[in-house]
Amino acid sequence: MNIAFVVPYVPNKIRTRSYNLIRHLAKAGHDVSVFTIVSNLREEADVAALQAMGFKVYFRRLPSWRSAFNCLAVVPTNIPLQSVFSWDAELARQLVVALKANNPRFDVVHVEHLRGSQYARHVVTQAPGIPVVWDSVDCISHLFEQAGRNGSNFFGNIVTRFELGRTRQAEAEAIRLFDHVLTTSVVDKNALLALPASDRTPSPVSVLPGGVDLEYFHPNLDVTPKPDTLVFSGKLSYHANIAMVSHLVHEIMPYVWQKRPRVRLIIAGKDPSRSVIEFAKNPLIEVTGTV
Repeated sequence: MNIAFVVPYVPNKIRTRSYNLIRHLAKAGHDVSVFTIVSNLREEADVAALQAMGFKVYFRRLPSWRSAFNCLAVVPTNIPLQSVFSWDAELARQLVVALKANNPRFDVVHVEHLRGSQYARHVVTQAPGIPVVWDSVDCISHLFEQAGRNGSNFFGNIVTRFELGRTRQAEAEAIRLFDHVLTTSVVDKNALLALPASDRTPSPVSVLPGGVDLEYFHPNLDVTPKPDTLVFSGKLSYHANIAMVSHLVHEIMPYVWQKRPRVRLIIAGKDPSRSVIEFAKNPLIEVTGTV
């Protein structure tokens, strides 16, 4: 198949889902063209890496001020901020032009995340007839509900409450608009299908769990494990991970330290928020940043 793969951030070894999907789709014999957004020089290097692997990459540079402007423009509407954060009209135009061309003719459009959903909607209206698969990854409204209950960041809680109703409505519409929907887990699938909506029947929803490359990730027998050491790994600017780390430090680790007071916690991942960095004031906690 010839696949147009739309992702609102450049696939790389940290953004593992899209990165490994396109790699393994190509390995299975499919032609994959990537349509994506670049925010900085590091991501331009990621584009070059994909091109070196043989992928055709259509990309547009989207500065942070433009993303902020996109969000401000929809504040008076019922459109989720997330869905326009990575919107670029020129990339959308290039996508439609490519889809309407017959050389090569695309068989399917795969769009990742709520941040990419506006591109999927654009395809439905501007290039009808081409099947659209929307990989929601997570049920974002379900994540917002959890972050709102467990998060300690005041600004994050306000944004979560502001976005929750809009996001529920957008996700409920999306699972009825596109030809097929993917989620990472059964929990996310059920949360999407439970969203209140019209009487229109939802599209098929399949669970595509995250995988692990066991050839790359395997125990190194030359390394001696550190005793009494725990590691949390994840992107640390992501609100769901921030809520998780906060829950771990405040609600779980006290029980661990009560039984084993020398246990160290390493919080590893890129772009830790200020609230996560604060945890390093505890001598038993290390926040590494990007590794």
